[in-house]
Amino acid sequence: MNNKIITYVSLLLLQSCVTSNYFSSPKIIKEIPKTEPTSTKIEKVIDPKTMFHDQKSITLNLSDGSEVNAEIFRPSVSLTPKTVVIIVPGSGNVSRFGEVNNDGLTTYETAVNQSELWANALANKGLFVLSYDKRSCQKEHNPQCNTTSQKILNEQGIQVLANDVDSVCDMVESKLSNNPNTKIVLLSFAQGSQSIALSKCLNKASSVILISPIIKDLENTWVNGLNNASTQSDYMHKKNDLINQAESTKVFFASLKKGDFPATANIRGASVIFWQSWIKAVSQTIDLIKKSSTPTLFLFAQNDPFFDKAQSPMGTKFFKDVDRNLLKSSSLSQEAVDSVVDFIKTLVL
Repeated sequence: MNNKIITYVSLLLLQSCVTSNYFSSPKIIKEIPKTEPTSTKIEKVIDPKTMFHDQKSITLNLSDGSEVNAEIFRPSVSLTPKTVVIIVPGSGNVSRFGEVNNDGLTTYETAVNQSELWANALANKGLFVLSYDKRSCQKEHNPQCNTTSQKILNEQGIQVLANDVDSVCDMVESKLSNNPNTKIVLLSFAQGSQSIALSKCLNKASSVILISPIIKDLENTWVNGLNNASTQSDYMHKKNDLINQAESTKVFFASLKKGDFPATANIRGASVIFWQSWIKAVSQTIDLIKKSSTPTLFLFAQNDPFFDKAQSPMGTKFFKDVDRNLLKSSSLSQEAVDSVVDFIKTLVL
């Protein structure tokens, strides 16, 4: 066990009255109330009557000593062999619940807890799930997050997020050291594909699931995606805005390449160093996944204008009538959930 990873097991025991291994199947299944964020409207999209699993909050220390909060979802009946899905935060300042208020093109009327939706769906299928706060999530963004220093992230870039994946992976392994047959699955969205690709845990995982990942050139993904969207009927009402966004994004990347911004500058929510590291990481993502030989499932919306289907990697599935977050009316695509569960079962059973 990485001795820098600290979990508040004593608090967990007092709250749940279960064994010290919080990845064990609970003996008593009960609904656990949660406090919603006060600064972000989060839509309740799960009927409490369907929540047959136990849910607990814990706190983790990452490799640099930063604290983040995490959520564990335990199934009432566990899949055999025991399988833990680690939900890695994607783009934006997201908490362990994965709140999103848009799909990159359309803004939602009410934010949706994307990670929690997946965690509930997978726990109800017999999988343990752990989701954690992205270290960039601050209390000013969401009161459920810790306020941690962003210095290391700004100075070292996206590799820090990959190190966080490894810290969480190490914690899971340590808690399951008495069960060597346990499988670890990594699941993420968008930018999370780079965090996973750069992590050591990629080579330990039994499988990886990437939802609308960024796996092509970052600039072209955005610029071409916005221009493509401007030609689709669903977005004709905002055609000019999309064209302007594409041009603005193109100018931004050109300035970034020329070194027009000071190294310490914070642009569009991230440091110049972080942007440069992210651009490099995107170009390496597919090669790193191929090199790992870890089975990977890529999930995209059928009409995603940001993805070139002519260059689909092996293991890609597309889903109709959903947005880029695989959501429809704030609900997950059941077809997508079934595809993920079948993929995991095929590899672990």
